[in-house]
Amino acid sequence: MLKKLLIIALIVATGHFLSVFSISFIVKRGVDAVFLENVTNIESTLALIIAIIAFGLQQITTRDIVVSQNWKLILEKTQAARFTLGILLALFGILAFLVTETNFYLIFLVSPIIAYVSDYALYARGLAIEGSFISLIRVTLPSLALILMGIVECYSIGTYYIIIFITFAVVVYVSNKILNFKIKLNADRHFYKLYAKNVNIGLTDITITVLQLGILSIATPFYKDQIVTDTFLVLKIYVLLKGVQRLIFQAFYKDLVSLDKSLLIDKLIFISGFVFFVICTLYPSELIELIYSKEYFRIEILFKIIGVAALVSSVLIASSARTLLLKREKEYTFSYILSLIITIISVLLFSFNYYGDSGIALSILAGELTLFFCFSFFLKTEFQFKKRFMFYLPFLFMFLIFFLLKENFTFLYSSILTLLILIIYGCYYIYTNKELYK
Repeated sequence: MLKKLLIIALIVATGHFLSVFSISFIVKRGVDAVFLENVTNIESTLALIIAIIAFGLQQITTRDIVVSQNWKLILEKTQAARFTLGILLALFGILAFLVTETNFYLIFLVSPIIAYVSDYALYARGLAIEGSFISLIRVTLPSLALILMGIVECYSIGTYYIIIFITFAVVVYVSNKILNFKIKLNADRHFYKLYAKNVNIGLTDITITVLQLGILSIATPFYKDQIVTDTFLVLKIYVLLKGVQRLIFQAFYKDLVSLDKSLLIDKLIFISGFVFFVICTLYPSELIELIYSKEYFRIEILFKIIGVAALVSSVLIASSARTLLLKREKEYTFSYILSLIITIISVLLFSFNYYGDSGIALSILAGELTLFFCFSFFLKTEFQFKKRFMFYLPFLFMFLIFFLLKENFTFLYSSILTLLILIIYGCYYIYTNKELYK
């Protein structure tokens, strides 16, 4: 388990670090605000397109592939429905482009290609390392394009569009090649029936996306461009964490049936969330200067808010996913739908008051708190409160120590001591939890 986890973490971290570095690189090179705004809009819209095409069908298909021998028939039927919806999204993009004459809507033309990405089937078939490699490809090509643009200092949004199309075409080919699955360009005129069966689960897909980059597409009409772009810079770091966490529980999806294994995975995910929380709340200015520049010190408060959101969301990721695997869809979907409603309402309310500059980040926090309280209630009979409390308690003391170090020592000494304490605890935790090696 540990070896597999480390390989996956290395692959995913490489891709996401490259993604963050590419944005960092062009920001440090003085990219113009308009290009950065366009990249923000493209990435947030792509996230929504992926969620719309997935819309419940992907999660249910993943579960069915896990338990079925005829998985190729299931995948073929799902891909046909996804492809049909992708065509409709592409047609919407063409119509919106003709009506508004805004090039932005051309990104919807990639929808039919996205529909044939089969990375979720790789995870369901137990090919988690291969699935993480697909994720690496998906973020590497656009990131390299941005870096090259920064080197030559020529920022072309048209070129970026082309790279996005090429990237998803490559991902489709590689993912289906690994599965030995033949791509068939079949449309399903009854596709809506498959999606209609999973509307509630589909709304959870939208919620998960909205609680990350997708929220920017909703917030754009209500917030200034600078606020949206500033939040995008913070969420790029946040997505790095969420990507690693998501792949951890996807890699051990089959193990979630076991209550003890799901608790173990929750603990691993919480450790990653705690490290992110410490960095964002105690060293936000140093993080901003390292990744972006001093000109962006204004987003320090956003990092602190997202740090808290990350910690809250890291408590029950595996356990919440377990409710779906055990076919407790009503509890799962209710939690996510309520979170989506609270998040959208928060986006609107915060846009009209004093907290507007931090409104998008605060909305994400509100959504994550909603999920936390809902799943804590629904999982109360198997929450294993005593075990969790004994696990979380050392982290409270560690944070107090880290805070005192930050307040009484220079950045160099406090950060080194903080890192040493985290490494020592990590080694201790691995040593005392032999299940990690199984």
